[in-house]
Amino acid sequence: MKKVIILLLFMIIAVTAGGWYTIINYLSGPGKNEKPAYITIKNGMSMNSAAEALAREGIIDHPTWFYYYARATKQTTLKAGEYEIPPHATPEQVLKILLSGQVVQLSVTIPEGLNSFEIFKIIEDAGLGNARDLQKECESKAFIAAMELPGPTCEGYLFPETYRFARHLPAKTLLSGMMNLFKKNFTKEIESAGAKVGLSPREIVTLASIIQKETGIDSEMPHISSVFHNRLAKNMRLETDPTVIYAEILDTGRFDGDISYSDLRREHPYNTYKNTGLPPGPIASPGKKALDAAVHPDNGRDLFFVATGDGGHEFCPTYDCHLKATERYLRKLRGKK
Repeated sequence: MKKVIILLLFMIIAVTAGGWYTIINYLSGPGKNEKPAYITIKNGMSMNSAAEALAREGIIDHPTWFYYYARATKQTTLKAGEYEIPPHATPEQVLKILLSGQVVQLSVTIPEGLNSFEIFKIIEDAGLGNARDLQKECESKAFIAAMELPGPTCEGYLFPETYRFARHLPAKTLLSGMMNLFKKNFTKEIESAGAKVGLSPREIVTLASIIQKETGIDSEMPHISSVFHNRLAKNMRLETDPTVIYAEILDTGRFDGDISYSDLRREHPYNTYKNTGLPPGPIASPGKKALDAAVHPDNGRDLFFVATGDGGHEFCPTYDCHLKATERYLRKLRGKK
């Protein structure tokens, strides 16, 4: 009842000459903030609370006037999020911004070939989320099931891309945005082509993640893919270093940059030096080129490859050939030291 009376008084003042002039001056008067200011509207926040928050940040004066103007004009439906208020915005402009729903969005780029731990650190460093919360949601069986992805975690399904996210979004919302983009890129054609070469959807992503980690050269990916397909067909161990690194990260939470003999002998499901076949799941998030390469290997007969030192690889069909290629690579490395 008290608020109704105050609202009526506000409207009565507004229709008087002096009162109307005061209100007009207030609504159209420039704010005091010299630089862009930011205000966060929480879910369920009232207009009264919003007005007080704006006053605390020095964006407006007279929060009560601001509140009752919004009430009188029936502009009280706030949308949650963080808003940027330009310098010297008038109370009328501020109200329009808060009602617009055009919240501040930050850009974050997720490169190809990163694992979930690396991706969550990037998101956290960008001020968009908490890495621990993201990891917890990533490992939620209920969430993965709801997303209809071949889990058990989100590893491999956080599609590499540049995103624009609002601050303070729930971890589930951030992850679902990336995972939905994965779904768009994991086409029916890729799934069908995978079935023709004997790969399930999860195996496609797993192989693509290994290909992505082995080379950053798009044109090499089908050749890398054929090596792994050839080894799988012969029941040979894949013996790919990125899986060893991933196994160490899962075991110890870090990788120091060097693969030791003990790493190669580590008893771990992801260690392809110890186990035949593909590892249990993806080791990173592959891009579209790697997904395509996983299901469209070239027709090569090679079983080995070694880095050439310039970003590319030398491929070999036999172990003797591979030993010679490896020796050439090692000589090149020694020559650089």
